[in-house]
Amino acid sequence: MVQPTFNSHPSFAPDHWASIDPEVRQRILIETRIAQQCIRDLLDAGYTIDIHDGEAIALRRSTDPEAILAAMMSVDEEHLIARTPDGKKVGSVFFVYGNDGWDAINDYSTSLEPFLARTNALADQLANDTAPTPSGP
Repeated sequence: MVQPTFNSHPSFAPDHWASIDPEVRQRILIETRIAQQCIRDLLDAGYTIDIHDGEAIALRRSTDPEAILAAMMSVDEEHLIARTPDGKKVGSVFFVYGNDGWDAINDYSTSLEPFLARTNALADQLANDTAPTPSGP
């Protein structure tokens, strides 16, 4: 099982975590790994990150991976907006939660594709790792 590494996320509070169905926990952990890698990739590229939760900017121009992850995953879908250090929007990543986990990234700006290679590779690996095994005849 994938282990959470960002303990500041509210979903990992022990009393809350213990009450979640194991399959749902696994999906959340996979979504979290995808989010963590995406955050790392965008920060490594030199961008700041905004989180838009569908109604408002929940976090603005952050470079703190813990704060970014803590601001995420409280709604069913949200956008991470990548900005240059001077505030120019470069693109966004659209997250949708609650499906299979590895598919948490629903869409992203093509301008970010070169920077999301590790995120996409991780999603592909997790998709293969969690794919159902065909049953025999």
